[in-house]
Amino acid sequence: MPTKTTYRVGEAFDGTGLVVTATYADDTTENVTGYCTFSPSVMAAGTTQVTITYETVIGWVQVFVTFPSV
Repeated sequence: MPTKTTYRVGEAFDGTGLVVTATYADDTTENVTGYCTFSPSVMAAGTTQVTITYETVIGWVQVFVTFPSV
């Protein structure tokens, strides 16, 4: 789980603290966080999750998006 899960509209996703580990058929594992893509990269109203993609595998992280204070 990333350290930051609450964002304001327009903020970029921050994956700090998130670790994505691939487990291969031979039971070896590898940290593949640096090879992942995250979508959306910028938070919008109504965003509830960030999609994490590594090669053909997809996962999700729940986020909360608020409107900036006026």
